[in-house]
Amino acid sequence: MPWTLPEPMLTEAVRSPALPASSAAEPKWDGFRAALSVDDGQVVLRSRRGTQMAPAFPEVVASAAQLPDATALDGELIVWDAAGRLAFEQLQNRLHRRGPAALQAAAQQPAHFVAFDVLRLAGTTTLTWPYSRRRAALEELFREHQLTAPWALCPSTTDPHTVHEWLTSWTTAGIEGVVFKRLDSPYRPSVKGWLKYKVRETTEAIVGAFTGPATAPRTLLLGRYDTAGHFQYTGRTTTLPQTAGRTVAGLLTTDTGPGPRGHGVPAASYAARMSDQRMNAPVAGGVGDAAWAGVPAPGGQRTGRSAGASVLATLWVLLVAWGIAAGNTGLAYVTLGMDFIPIAAGVLGCLVLVIVLRLLHRAWWLAVLSVVPALFILVGSVQYAPEAALDRRGVRETVTITADSAAGTASKNHRFTLVGPGGELDETLEYRGSNPGYRVGDRIEILRDPEGAVPLEDAVDVDPEGRLGGLVTGVAAWTGMTLLAGWRGHVRRRENRRAWSGTI
Repeated sequence: MPWTLPEPMLTEAVRSPALPASSAAEPKWDGFRAALSVDDGQVVLRSRRGTQMAPAFPEVVASAAQLPDATALDGELIVWDAAGRLAFEQLQNRLHRRGPAALQAAAQQPAHFVAFDVLRLAGTTTLTWPYSRRRAALEELFREHQLTAPWALCPSTTDPHTVHEWLTSWTTAGIEGVVFKRLDSPYRPSVKGWLKYKVRETTEAIVGAFTGPATAPRTLLLGRYDTAGHFQYTGRTTTLPQTAGRTVAGLLTTDTGPGPRGHGVPAASYAARMSDQRMNAPVAGGVGDAAWAGVPAPGGQRTGRSAGASVLATLWVLLVAWGIAAGNTGLAYVTLGMDFIPIAAGVLGCLVLVIVLRLLHRAWWLAVLSVVPALFILVGSVQYAPEAALDRRGVRETVTITADSAAGTASKNHRFTLVGPGGELDETLEYRGSNPGYRVGDRIEILRDPEGAVPLEDAVDVDPEGRLGGLVTGVAAWTGMTLLAGWRGHVRRRENRRAWSGTI
């Protein structure tokens, strides 16, 4: 049975940086968690979520030749910048590069694989070994094979003073914190068996505005006064839990006084000082950053979407909807006789429209409701093309049903043998269901495609106008829903801007 990489062992956050008893500590790197295995010359480089990353990091794959065969490591992919700090942005930019672009990135921004665990060693699975034994084996692997870049051995310590040094000195280089691992713990895939402590920096800020309802803000937009007394935007919080939002709401007060003149601070906004309340606030962008979501930026320009932009966005979604309907109808005509192709493409197109409607309206109910007309469009686009082809070029003839393949059985798949003026037809009339409405001996009129691309049909059932009507009905409903979504989305954004209207 071939060996496969196990799921990664996971971490659980803790609040204390104290090293637990009978445990070792390792630095927590700001990179991509990765598992690597080399087996009979084949290299697998997989992310925590199972993404194959080997094409994006060719230098790591090439260096796997330094490892003994049938070996697997758990670790972190990292990139250092020119200043000697971890550069997660550069690492992230490399993830989707392939071929020559990946090779160029490897030369300009080389990645390192920081190994902190060994999962398999020269054909021996080590998952059941305690951490202390796996760690000793990992260190011996680096010594014996004299591994060089991009391989790096993750530091490990049982000394609390070393842990303190990492947390106070190494964070300037981008180390996020430390991970604690029990010395006697085996490697347990998908289990939160390790402890993680992340370094957090706190500072004070003033709430200049917020998103969401005043009773429970969703995010807070933060700022500080500069030396000239101007209020400057510094960043925004992550989304607040509802309990935290309600707590913060009780601390906010409306700033109605003249105050110092600043840039982009709404006169009617909530600009409450947080007093001694400290909060984590990731700094991002400057004044005019899109996070202001409608708060005027310097120069009087608003970053919220204007009426013209809302109209353009709505027209764009309409073009997407019409393009999906027209494109799928054309695809059905080009692939006559292969219904699975327009069906798959139509389902994918409908999902795309659901997503763009959600982005336009910012609510799921209308997007989900759009599935109903999507069914009309899907059925209409798939059925219109073959029936239009039969109606345009089909040969009409009267035939007699002489046999039913499902007669005397419980099968619901009926294949009716047909005999026309020229003898028995090569094609059969197919019907799936318990009540076909046909019996042996019945005479019916059929339409048969002389090119053989479209299966023959009962002439009564060929109704291209009806299929086109269903298609048009679906497109009309999609159009109405898109216009409604665009209008409601614009109204919601306009109301949000009004809540923050005016500047100091």
